[in-house]
Parts: sequence; C-alpha cells; structure tokens
Amino acid sequence: MSRNSLLGWLGLGVALPALYFVTGSILKYELHLLDTVEIYVFPPWVLIGGLTLALLLNGSTLIPWNRQSDACTRSIFNRVIALASGLCLLVLLLYVIVENLSEHS
Repeated sequence: MSRNSLLGWLGLGVALPALYFVTGSILKYELHLLDTVEIYVFPPWVLIGGLTLALLLNGSTLIPWNRQSDACTRSIFNRVIALASGLCLLVLLLYVIVENLSEHS
C-alpha cells in the first residue's frame, strides 16, 4: 500500500464521524427522512478534530515537496478526501457561527 493510499484511508476514517453527522442532519432536519435516527453520537471536538486531521493528512499529499514530484502520483482519492473534509469543516464552522448569531438576535 502506498503512502498516499494509507493517508487517504486514514483521513477517511477520521472524517467518517463528521460525515455521518452532516449527512444525518441534512436527512433528518431538512428532508425529514430519518426522524428516529440519533445523529448526536460524537462530541464536537471529534467532529472538528477529525475533519481537520483528514484535511491536513490528505492536503499534504497534494503539495509537491520536491521538484521531482510527479503530478501523476497524486491520487484522486486524496483529493476527494481533502475536498470533502474541507467542505464539511466549512459547513460545520458556518453552522456554529450562524447558530450562535441567531441565538443573540
């Protein structure tokens, strides 16, 4: 198994709790499909920490560290994990900001 593949699978593993939470929230509260499913399984630090770690691990594989680094060795899997982690992290952070602003208004 290559280093990039290992980092991709590790990043996916630490991002899964947050992906579960965000997907479950959308399905439960916006689409009203999973009314009986519990989505608050993980504490917030696990969600934010996992996404941040996944983004750092997979984002680091996309940076050419030396001039001989070949762009073809960069995996689409790492790019997808980095993009999904970054977007999910952005969604959670925007949710926290909007939720805190709406409470005080």
